[in-house]
Amino acid sequence: MRSHSVLAVLATFSTSLAAPAPAPAPEADEHAAIAPRGAMQPYNDYDILNFALSLEYLGRAFYTQGLNNYSMEDFCNCGFDPSVYENLQKILVDEQNHVAFLEAVLEEDAVSEAAYQFPSTDPVTFIQFAAILEGVAISAFSGAAAAVLPFYYDSKVKKRAAEAEARGEPVVEKRFPLDGDYDYLNGFVMAMDGILGVESQHASYIRYVAGYPSFPNSFSTPLTLNATWSIATESIKVWPAGNQLPFTAYPTLTLAPQEDVYIPGVSNVTFLNAYSNALNAGLISQGDPVYAVFFSGLNQYYTQTTVAANNRDLTATIPTTPAENGFQYIQAPPSGQVYVLLSTADGVNALIENSNTLSGVGILEVEAAPAQGPNPPILGNTENIGKPAPKDAKASKGPQGPQGKKDS
Repeated sequence: MRSHSVLAVLATFSTSLAAPAPAPAPEADEHAAIAPRGAMQPYNDYDILNFALSLEYLGRAFYTQGLNNYSMEDFCNCGFDPSVYENLQKILVDEQNHVAFLEAVLEEDAVSEAAYQFPSTDPVTFIQFAAILEGVAISAFSGAAAAVLPFYYDSKVKKRAAEAEARGEPVVEKRFPLDGDYDYLNGFVMAMDGILGVESQHASYIRYVAGYPSFPNSFSTPLTLNATWSIATESIKVWPAGNQLPFTAYPTLTLAPQEDVYIPGVSNVTFLNAYSNALNAGLISQGDPVYAVFFSGLNQYYTQTTVAANNRDLTATIPTTPAENGFQYIQAPPSGQVYVLLSTADGVNALIENSNTLSGVGILEVEAAPAQGPNPPILGNTENIGKPAPKDAKASKGPQGPQGKKDS
């Protein structure tokens, strides 16, 4: 049995910081209840690489803090196998290498590292948040790799059109194929895919440790840059003044606590104060329909919300059928780590985009299909949870030096 505390964090984690464009507020604890919406600001390849670097800074800081705060003995006392601690040390090395690589590519254009805050208070909550963080990393790099292609091709088309016009030749919008000069694009995509592959390995392992299906969906779930940025800013405590990135966090979306995983077609999710926040910000009028848009794999799921009796909250049932908008590659319910945003788009007459997004991003753990049922905990059972560590489980020296227990 997975502990309800683990399920609660995985199922109800949602962003609680809305950062103004172009970068998060200097102090992350100075929340804004609602933030302006708008079209995505122009971005370039350096922005996307710095976006990736910011996420890797976050991952490196998370594992560094966790391994400094908790020893192998601490993990074993919480019921984890000693190998879990050793593998977390290896994950930290991966994050360090990703940072070093991106810093070397960006050189003087690299953003500075922010100061971060994380919700873990013990090894169990550390693993909980690690599962979320690694899932977000996969979604982030999937979306970032896709984001560079339109930028690259648009810039090449414009450049060639300008050159043709300067020569007095007719301008032809030739998009594919682009003759030559693939080295830069290939290098960029390979770098992003190289990191994405390793983050996927991390996520699969951490989910196994947490007692969840290691691969609950046939596809990863790509997120837009703004959506990922909305999640990342939750952990940013102080953003360096000199950092400038053209991404905007969406207004806050807070999910009511949930003690277990969500079940498609059965479970309801409540979005606290989501309706009143949108009304007060002038994003909707009284009586306007609001839709919860769930992202799982390559599918999008739209379901109309219901206004609660308090006229502040919104509720929705976890959907079972993806929208028929060209993205329904597999007719299956959402599963695993699922993302949700609120929008005025219904999935039929309009699709979700920055301009019609009301708030987000919430993260839910949704039960996978029965055939993919949850993995057992790494110990094979839960009998050892809470028992003293094995006698040979000593605090070890990891990449960051001696690992001490977090001060109480």
